[in-house]
Amino acid sequence: MGFLSRLLGVSEEIKKTLEKTYIPQLMDVMEISLPQAQVTFLKLLEQAKQESTDLKTSKFPENYGRVLLAKESKDLHVQSMLASRRREGVTDEDIIWWWNLHDLERRLMLKVDEQRRTTQYLRFRQAGLSKGEAGEQVRRFF
Repeated sequence: MGFLSRLLGVSEEIKKTLEKTYIPQLMDVMEISLPQAQVTFLKLLEQAKQESTDLKTSKFPENYGRVLLAKESKDLHVQSMLASRRREGVTDEDIIWWWNLHDLERRLMLKVDEQRRTTQYLRFRQAGLSKGEAGEQVRRFF
């Protein structure tokens, strides 16, 4: 097990898979160099790992989407959570896709999305838009 794996409790295989996906995205979205993207990725991964540990989601099984759907008819909490998502248009296939992802991938996906929004907001502000206008443009854009 490598240093990062010991430090974060992340397997090298998962880390490498996430690096291949998210470092290029960070470079593109933030218009930063490879070394900067690597540092940003490690910070986001560390945050994701901490959240996963704090919220006790790190032990979710790989097929957690299917587990949720199977529990839906028996567990009122799961039933309520899924009903709320379905009102937003989420389908069973969406539930399976999202919740079957590795917990760190779900969290990194959200963090990279947050980086995209923040970067876009800052670009709008640099272009002279007010805080309100920049926020509105980001909401429209995303």
